[in-house]
Amino acid sequence: MNAEHIVGAAIELADEDGAQALTMRGVAARLGVGVMSLYRYVSGRDELIEQITDAVFGERPLPEDGGPEGWRARLELSAREEWALYQAHPWLPRVADMVSHPPASANVMAYTDWRLQTLANRGFSYEAMVKTTALLSLFVQSIALSQGHGPHTEGLERGEWMAARKDAFERSYRHLPMVSQFGEEALRATESEALFEFGLQRFLDGISLLLEPANLS
Repeated sequence: MNAEHIVGAAIELADEDGAQALTMRGVAARLGVGVMSLYRYVSGRDELIEQITDAVFGERPLPEDGGPEGWRARLELSAREEWALYQAHPWLPRVADMVSHPPASANVMAYTDWRLQTLANRGFSYEAMVKTTALLSLFVQSIALSQGHGPHTEGLERGEWMAARKDAFERSYRHLPMVSQFGEEALRATESEALFEFGLQRFLDGISLLLEPANLS
């Protein structure tokens, strides 16, 4: 057993059972070893989460050659790559709340550095660039966190839930003229993929106003 085996087992465990399964005891059981044997390789759950986050971000490194031309295309690419990581590993955006500080490993920070390089020499202060990169990542994470937490009940898809609640919805919210119109189209609009696509473009539109002031005239 080595650190790589521990990280691999932890990722498999989280992929199958979610972020809540990421305990030292759970990983040890996955490996069939005593929990104390893990401490020879990792100091505790915080370091374990740091390492598995680093490993997962390493699955989709951003292009070393700079990627597409233009700041907008580059930021969009980085957001879509991060989104893809959260689709492959739905537990990933949840682990930040499980540790004493957000993971800041080399592969995670490579995303930040790539975005900062994209914005460099465009009239932004360093503080503004940091805020922009942080907000972009937080946006992607927040939408990913919403997955699986939309309207549903056990055994029902979102559409089925809406159909089952239609009468109660109309009755309870008839005094709210706009909300009472909520139907299948609105339900689709609140799905995580739709929110990600809409929100990403609006985020980039906002940055364009800062980078290209002529758009305001």
